[in-house]
This record gives sequence, C-alpha cells and structure tokens, in this order.
Amino acid sequence: MKKIMIPAAVILLGTGAAFATKANQEKARATFDGYLRIDEGGGQFRCENTGKQCTDEDGPTCVWAVDGVTPLRKVGGTMCGATLHEIQ
Repeated sequence: MKKIMIPAAVILLGTGAAFATKANQEKARATFDGYLRIDEGGGQFRCENTGKQCTDEDGPTCVWAVDGVTPLRKVGGTMCGATLHEIQ
C-alpha cells in the first residue's frame, strides 16, 4: 500500500503545482489611465488624463506619446502620484 501512496502523492503535488503556475502566469494586469503632471507654478500641479493605458508593474517607464520622454503617472487622491510603466 505504501508503494502506491507515495508516488500518487508526488504526482498529485506536481499536477497541482503545474496548474498553480499556469494560473499565476495568466493573471490580468492592473491597468491605469496615464496622467500628465503639469506644473502650474508655486508648487501647484494639475493632472491631465492622456488616454494612454499603463501599468504599475515593473518595466519601461510609460511616457507621453506627444514628446516621448515625459513620464505618465497614476492619480491617487488629488495628486499625480507614482510613475507608471508600459504594458508589456
């Protein structure tokens, strides 16, 4: 009986791990609208939606399409907060 149970347990664990890995790889990425942070002077900033979708996952910085260098940000509360990244 022991000769059958141990190999069966190993096979079940391996199968479960394979399904867990596949499910993790297929998870949906969180996407956000990219906002342009505009300095209005005197420490005041305005956030303007660019319509470009970006993610907060690691990768190249998500940039404004007009100039190709200005980083886009995620709006948090009343501020343009964290810099976003390109969707891979």
